[in-house]
Amino acid sequence: MDTATKNLGNDHVHILRLIDVMEKMIILKSMNIDHFETVVNLIKNYADGFHHAKEENLFFLLLSERGFSIQQGPVAVMLNEHVQGRNYVKGMSEGIVLLKEGKDLSGQKNNADFWIQMKGHFIHIRYFALRNVLGEYKGMIEVSQDVTEIRSLKGEPRLLEWNN
Repeated sequence: MDTATKNLGNDHVHILRLIDVMEKMIILKSMNIDHFETVVNLIKNYADGFHHAKEENLFFLLLSERGFSIQQGPVAVMLNEHVQGRNYVKGMSEGIVLLKEGKDLSGQKNNADFWIQMKGHFIHIRYFALRNVLGEYKGMIEVSQDVTEIRSLKGEPRLLEWNN
């Protein structure tokens, strides 16, 4: 059991490294679709296909046999996180396919908002369609911002105070 849990812990180290790469892509505003596709494939194949499969098919079943509920508590929370992660990956995969096919997004939404929590930070990601004066789709722009501090604002300061 000790080796198995160490292996799961080591998987987490590798997944956190992948998250570091994703953070760098956001910070550097990387628009290379092949790089995004590589990251999405890594998430799909390693984090979900390999690591989550071990947790769901082995570890969680063992916890269940030892009295931990799968419907509530920590196992249920982790299962829910796996479902959320799969939904994120599905959305990213669908977006990559549309971009690679050069789909004309006219008539589609002009913007899309996503947010993710990574390593204690709340990242807000926005995509905006770029259109010419005729409304024809010409591409997209991504804007991302770490809004962790913004989300913790309190009160209603209405005047600029330089002394604080």
